[in-house]
Amino acid sequence: MSYTLTAQPHVAWRDLASSDRFTGWYWCDPDGAHIENTAPHTLPAATHVWAWGDDVWGRWRIDPLGPATGTPAVTGAVLEKTAASDDDAVVSVLETATWPVGGPVNLAPELRGLPVNVLQVTDPVQLTFLGVRV
Repeated sequence: MSYTLTAQPHVAWRDLASSDRFTGWYWCDPDGAHIENTAPHTLPAATHVWAWGDDVWGRWRIDPLGPATGTPAVTGAVLEKTAASDDDAVVSVLETATWPVGGPVNLAPELRGLPVNVLQVTDPVQLTFLGVRV
């Protein structure tokens, strides 16, 4: 299996949230943990957002006081399963599950115990991507 990693140094939230590449989204905000089929319409009060789709995963950091501008900045990366190339990212995949019933996170009961793939990129950089199977 081959993967390509693409940096997204400055992405507009409205462009990211309207992308049809991703079929699932995860973030934690003051209201708790969220696993949704679509991105929130407005930038969530979260530090990170993860997304996944068919053979594609994304992760972004939200800096509420972006550099120099004082406006929110969204930066991240997209990982895609691709044909083999010389620029392949080194990725390992761990299969696990969301928090169990009674776990410490404010997560709706129907979202507990769901299968999750954790994709750990170790080269060219270290990043973690998530894919929840709802």
